[in-house]
Amino acid sequence: TALGSGSGKTFLVTGMAGALKKKGYNVGLIKIGGDIRDSVPALYLVKEPIRNYSSIKIGESGWTPLNEAMTQASKTHDFLFVEGAMSAFTGLLNEKVMRPTSTAEVAASLGASTIVVVSCDKEGIEGSLISTLNYICMLKNLGVKVTGVILNKMSTSYLTEEANQTIKGTFENVGVQLLGVVPRMNLESRGMIPEIEIRYDDFGSQAIDAAERYINLDLLKKIAQAPQQNTVDYGAFMEKFKKLLTNYSCNPS
Repeated sequence: TALGSGSGKTFLVTGMAGALKKKGYNVGLIKIGGDIRDSVPALYLVKEPIRNYSSIKIGESGWTPLNEAMTQASKTHDFLFVEGAMSAFTGLLNEKVMRPTSTAEVAASLGASTIVVVSCDKEGIEGSLISTLNYICMLKNLGVKVTGVILNKMSTSYLTEEANQTIKGTFENVGVQLLGVVPRMNLESRGMIPEIEIRYDDFGSQAIDAAERYINLDLLKKIAQAPQQNTVDYGAFMEKFKKLLTNYSCNPS
């Protein structure tokens, strides 16, 4: 999942899926919601077709109910990436649609090892760290198993070893592993945006290169866990989210 759209989830999932495929893993790709275009580049790399379970239904968007999708996918693959939609919380306050309707609800229902992708190009590393800590704490308070974070689109030129250790320690303090720091890349050229006229070979090769160079794939495999398909009271989940928002405290200590 990510703090919002445009964080680089599709690019990174494509790279990690392709890199693990090269290592011999049977990799499956699933998208939360109906925009299956996000998963096509990764499916192209791992040479897998789109299936009914490739899209988990949330609210009015998507194809296959959560439990059915995961049951089918688990029979076929030994490593699954489930790419979220927008932010983890998007749709959570919408009371007019069927549940689940957010990535956070899906993650909690699966007991999934959840990775947060953070785009650092707007806030810089300092603002991104603050936003991510708040995000992780909210997810954990809702029962989501946040295990990893990837800092993406980051300007790394001025970071010292001490600063890098501070960043790593920041996440370790909340029980989350820093899986990688990916620098800014030029992906704005024609054919590099999944929703337009993507050139799969170019997009895929750059994505795999980024995953192999900047992401700790061994640590990624270590924190991955099999889905549990927990029973979640979605009404109570939404009410807890509301309560966490309205009771949010900024009192200094």
